[in-house]
Amino acid sequence: MSAYAITDGATRLGLLGQRQEARVMECSAQGGGRGQTSHACLVELAPERTREPVRVRFAHPPADTTPLALSPWGTWLPVDEGFVAGTTRALFCVLPLTASGVCFRLACAGRGSG
Repeated sequence: MSAYAITDGATRLGLLGQRQEARVMECSAQGGGRGQTSHACLVELAPERTREPVRVRFAHPPADTTPLALSPWGTWLPVDEGFVAGTTRALFCVLPLTASGVCFRLACAGRGSG
């Protein structure tokens, strides 16, 4: 699970995956969990206009053109460019690694003392 969170967070920050600009063709608002609304949009990848449009889910209504990144599992994800979103995603990358390191260190310390 932590590998997925790290990869997903790094992709949404634009650090992993192929990054491209996309033109939003149409969007529809959909009800999400906890009273939030998400937006399912049909986008056209900028350099590959001959390719079929791609469906992408956004947390907020996107601009006319928006950056996307191709995740390692083959889906296009919106790139978060805001400070708060970037900081949150960066923490989601760092915290699982830190927790794994602490647990590993405690496990090694417990083995040596016994």
